[in-house]
Amino acid sequence: MQCREQPISKDELPADAEVVKEESTGSVYLEYRTCGDETCSCMNGGQQHGPYKYRVYRDGTTVRREYLGKAKEN
Repeated sequence: MQCREQPISKDELPADAEVVKEESTGSVYLEYRTCGDETCSCMNGGQQHGPYKYRVYRDGTTVRREYLGKAKEN
């Protein structure tokens, strides 16, 4: 019987992801994002929004990502 949620390898994460926790059910990481608004400075090389916290795991052969909310900045 295969576990529904399995960890993934680090090369499957976004290149700029900062892993904050490794678990048997996946990895928790922080990511900064652009918003898609062409008038926002994040779309023109400015600071991106975030950090946002995600948990990523494998569901069979599919990599799934679960949004955990905005992370507190240090």
